[in-house]
Amino acid sequence: MSQSLKLAIAALAPDVDAVFVFLGDMPLIPPDVPAALAEALTQDVAAAAPMFGGELGHPVLIGAPLFPELRRLEGDRGARRLLEALGPRLARVAAPHRGVLFDVDTRAALAEAQRLGAQTAEAR
Repeated sequence: MSQSLKLAIAALAPDVDAVFVFLGDMPLIPPDVPAALAEALTQDVAAAAPMFGGELGHPVLIGAPLFPELRRLEGDRGARRLLEALGPRLARVAAPHRGVLFDVDTRAALAEAQRLGAQTAEAR
């Protein structure tokens, strides 16, 4: 995971202010979450992540001042430790449902995602 982040950061144009990190196995991200994260990123906030049930979720929005630290990441955890170490410099944005935590790694999870996705679409 850290290798993917490092490659992505290396490919960015120098004037990019922030980058969203979406995970491909998380199909139920509420559509209003990215805008809420962007709104939360300020001069005093280095990154923003959605929260649901007391847990940090995805996607995350990471500001350019953290790019050098992303380039030094190692291992499979990605930027989680970096984000957790930010303290008040990490905006924790309340998410409307658990889609920010839900990933699809099994056939059962895929069936659950389809069921939850249908419920979410009906609720709109």
